[in-house]
Amino acid sequence: MLNESNSSTIKNPLSIQQIISMIVILSLGIQQLIMLNNDHNHNHEIAYFFLIFWLSGCSVVLLFIIYRVLQEATEIKWGTDNLFIHKKWIVAKDIDSIMIYGYLFPMIGIKPKGKRIVPDYLCFRFIEDKDKAMKQLNTWAEANGIRIIYKKFMKWL
Repeated sequence: MLNESNSSTIKNPLSIQQIISMIVILSLGIQQLIMLNNDHNHNHEIAYFFLIFWLSGCSVVLLFIIYRVLQEATEIKWGTDNLFIHKKWIVAKDIDSIMIYGYLFPMIGIKPKGKRIVPDYLCFRFIEDKDKAMKQLNTWAEANGIRIIYKKFMKWL
């Protein structure tokens, strides 16, 4: 059963490291593209087209990351034995652990059982009354027997 008083506002985490790394990859790729264009030897046609394809893919990934960061805030709601997050229900028995990384702006990831990486829709940060929300999350996790792990974790984009 869903208790409306147990909800908090969440947003997708800031992915500064991913954004910076994609910008570095794109800038290095553009530099290589310029070098191939300046070389008037036509033996590099395959490398040129591969580089264009690679830069296009990296640009799409960068745009996707920026889109996710700029998405509107949503709510997480705690039920007695389930969570409602990003318009999806997650049952407590399907959750392996809750992972928290960072102190000032912690990133929270909910790792489902049988998965090695946290799915992107289960990764978030609290934006309003963080301390109260973290206490609610800890209380909910204890009540449902879910481990809380404080360490860096892998997530999809």
